[in-house]
Amino acid sequence: MASGEEVITEILDETDDTITVSNPIVAVPGEGNKIGFVSWAPFLSNESTNKLDVSKKFIVFRGEVNDDIHDYYTNTFSTIIKPTRSASKLVL
Repeated sequence: MASGEEVITEILDETDDTITVSNPIVAVPGEGNKIGFVSWAPFLSNESTNKLDVSKKFIVFRGEVNDDIHDYYTNTFSTIIKPTRSASKLVL
């Protein structure tokens, strides 16, 4: 974002002027070398953050997140918990 935030979100739709996103979060520093995540728009209702239009003029760059961040985001917002890659070695 032009404000310096790195927003992690799901892109739902895109037009020439806007991107519609869902459940945007941002990284915040934690203790030591750890990071945490908080809602990008903490004062909006859940219904509002499920479908939020963002003007492209405020977006500086966009790209894909690494696998760990992707798994964290998916597990946070999904009603189905996806096993992590390390869980693939489980014997049932």
